Amino acid sequence: MAPPLPPSSATPPPPPETAEERKARIALIQAKWAPHRAPPPQHASSPPSLPASASRLAHRLTIILTTSPVRSNPDTLLLRRVVHSFSLVPGLSQCPKIVVCDGFRLASQQSGSRYKKGKILEEEVSNYHAFIDNVRQLAKEKEGGFEGMRVERLEERMGFAGAVNRACCEWVETPYVLVVQHDRLFMTRGGARKEGDRAGGRDGLEEGAGGSAGICLFLHVR
Repeated sequence: MAPPLPPSSATPPPPPETAEERKARIALIQAKWAPHRAPPPQHASSPPSLPASASRLAHRLTIILTTSPVRSNPDTLLLRRVVHSFSLVPGLSQCPKIVVCDGFRLASQQSGSRYKKGKILEEEVSNYHAFIDNVRQLAKEKEGGFEGMRVERLEERMGFAGAVNRACCEWVETPYVLVVQHDRLFMTRGGARKEGDRAGGRDGLEEGAGGSAGICLFLHVR
């Protein structure tokens, strides 16, 4: 006859979560992530008030948003998400914005599209042109962060550096620019940052974009 089994030392399962405990747990999670959320949209009749330093930002900084052909054209979701993320930095949505649509080169059927090099197939050209038209329509409607935006289309492929240089030389009127690529968005709230703390200069930008973005460049152009 087999010997009796020793008593189990396993921890008994916890009792099921009550409704009150579940409500308290959800409240803790919401409180933890609340600082990282974008502010809710304001009603058109009551625009949000900005601190004086954030208001000055719009007179000193222009946002250059570079874009080029991608597989998702003519959809604008990617660009709209980037523009919406500007609301995480006080005053950034009120800055003048320039969308620079780079040109392209035609790719052969054998090599296929190479978006990083600005090469697309002939059948993709109409999608890119439709994407540019859609962005212009968003700028015309002036909603969702697209107010104060101009859209410029380059006739030939210039690349990232060439597109930024063209915008700075021809369309920018502020002493500073913020360069953002079309697939790099802000993820956290930003606050005031002294440019002098970073660069050692005295006459720096008073308000910086404190939120983190994948590729985000500040340039002094005037």
